[in-house]
Amino acid sequence: MQTVKAFRQFSSMTSNSSKTLAKAMVFSEFGNPRDVLRTASYPLPQHSDNEVSVRYLASPINPSDINQIQGVYPSRPPFTHDVSPSKPSAVAGNEGLLEITGVGKNLEKLYSPGQWAVMASTNLGTWRTRNNLAPNQLIALDKSAFPSIVEAATLTVNPCTAYCLLKKIVPMEKGDWFIQDGANSMVGLAAIQLAKHFGFNSINVIRNRPDVDQLKQQLYSMGANVVITDEELMNRAWMKENVPKWTQGNKVKLGIDCISGRVATEMAKYMSEGATMATYGGMSRQPLAVPVSLLIFKNIHFHGFWVTKWKSENPKEYEALVLEIQELIREGVLRSANTKLIDIPESADGKSFYDTFLDAIEQHGKSIIQFRYD
Repeated sequence: MQTVKAFRQFSSMTSNSSKTLAKAMVFSEFGNPRDVLRTASYPLPQHSDNEVSVRYLASPINPSDINQIQGVYPSRPPFTHDVSPSKPSAVAGNEGLLEITGVGKNLEKLYSPGQWAVMASTNLGTWRTRNNLAPNQLIALDKSAFPSIVEAATLTVNPCTAYCLLKKIVPMEKGDWFIQDGANSMVGLAAIQLAKHFGFNSINVIRNRPDVDQLKQQLYSMGANVVITDEELMNRAWMKENVPKWTQGNKVKLGIDCISGRVATEMAKYMSEGATMATYGGMSRQPLAVPVSLLIFKNIHFHGFWVTKWKSENPKEYEALVLEIQELIREGVLRSANTKLIDIPESADGKSFYDTFLDAIEQHGKSIIQFRYD
């Protein structure tokens, strides 16, 4: 019944011959994605002399995108009439890989058709087929650096977050250790691979599950030094015995937390004096309880990190980081894992477009919408 309701919200605008018809997933109010998302079909005008026209090749679905639709994310896109004249709306999605299809005459020395690019900022809406963008809204890539479309499409959120957590929170030297929860998340997997490249060592906490041995082996194959379950983390006698054996007297300088709650509290107990825990998520939806002893006797520091804010405050540094990660991908340092590509043709009708996105949103794991063009 909900799907029928959503399809009735499908809006179509008449296009004239000089305009390309584009599709997007949009919302005009915050709430459950199944209730508030709808397909919008709208004419895209010819790009100006100072714009490029683009088509989206792949758009990941990130938890922050869903939170944004729900209205519980601090960064919110503006509702405009750009794609839905009848009702102010925002196009969902913040990450995506696009291909330049046309170049304004004032930009012909900078861009060329067929070139790949990613978004230079957030709240521009990437769950769509086509758009016109200004140069300050995109970062051009070298497509030859990427073994697949997946690495390019997922370049700007998780690898950037992992890099910043490892490099910008505390000074880390080769041989230093960090401990992280959610180690099989997209950020966690990127942190493992980057740490191996940088010479850092990692203790990785994952949730216990029936296939835990298989998951542990995957993380070891990517460069993890130690992988333990959350249940093992809670065994204080076992942890006190083994952490010194693992680290061989080297410092655990950094904690990386996306779970919060009791798991994060327990991790902090095995960090070295003066270490810092950086929290970038709260998947448990539980508060982080900090024992006073960690503050007084070990001087543990607790910080938050939000990559969206960092990007907005450091646009030049962010662009440089994107290009650095591009080169790490070229060198084979970073590879994607545990992702699923879901195809949708540009010619799909409004209901199919909507259904494909909603199915992807509700799937477990990392889904990436791959747009197909005739």
